[in-house]
Amino acid sequence: MRFLTHLIVVLVGLLLGLSMVDPTLFIGRYIINWLGSPSSDSMSWDSYHRLDTIYTWMDNLAKRYPQKLRIQTIGQSVEGRDIKVARIGNRNSRRRQLGPKRAIFIEGGIHAREWISPATVSYIMRDLVTNPRHDGMLDQYDFFILPVVNPDGYEYTHTTDRLWRKNRAGNPLTLGLCRGVDL
Repeated sequence: MRFLTHLIVVLVGLLLGLSMVDPTLFIGRYIINWLGSPSSDSMSWDSYHRLDTIYTWMDNLAKRYPQKLRIQTIGQSVEGRDIKVARIGNRNSRRRQLGPKRAIFIEGGIHAREWISPATVSYIMRDLVTNPRHDGMLDQYDFFILPVVNPDGYEYTHTTDRLWRKNRAGNPLTLGLCRGVDL
């Protein structure tokens, strides 16, 4: 009994020590994301979200603010996932008569394992749409925000390999031994 207790204490200490050296070994949040539901309509910025959650949140935000936000699917990934972009700006017919508005493009989620990037970009998107102090800027500019450039790699890091960086495209030159392209 005493040996088992000692072994458990050593293992817990080892895991905690490794997690301080390499945060990717911290299992708690990773397991929660891995086992959690891949889709939800709620969004917060105190944890990282799966692709379906981000897209559902974007669609719901566009329904609440149709005068400022429009969501478009601009293509599909190698594995068939949608690539969605948000266009944010005040719709003003009078402004159109003066000519096209200038555009600002913001992208995130290029490297699959950098989960902070889609979180940051979606936070910016929310602030631009919901905060009235940005209305003057939205009269002058259109923002095109692409929160997850690499949807296949991003999902792969949530389900299979947390440290994956590339997309999931195959490479025929490597006979299938080396997947992925660095975007």
